[in-house]
Amino acid sequence: MARKDWRVDDCRGLRVGTLERVYASSSGAPAWFLVRLGRYSTRFVLTPAAEVLAWQGRVSLPWERTRIERAPLLYAPPAEVTADMEDELRRHYRLVEVSDVHLTVRRTVA
Repeated sequence: MARKDWRVDDCRGLRVGTLERVYASSSGAPAWFLVRLGRYSTRFVLTPAAEVLAWQGRVSLPWERTRIERAPLLYAPPAEVTADMEDELRRHYRLVEVSDVHLTVRRTVA
């Protein structure tokens, strides 16, 4: 999986920043990436670690650069990602909670 200091690109291959930290879920799987915007910036954003492509020192995120850069800004890496932060980030990235998905079963009539 992705490592610290890997380059982070958007869905079009444009550089967004550098991977600073990976936050794991309670199961130990990567849940959030902390991305330093720019090379020498003190601004950070969190991005979901889902649906990313990581290879040869690069992480490609499935969002455009503007959406990533407009995520809630952080000026220091947090010790952990709180529930309030997760809620705000889920709204920003338009992520759907599993509990929000409702299935309707329909029968076909022949």
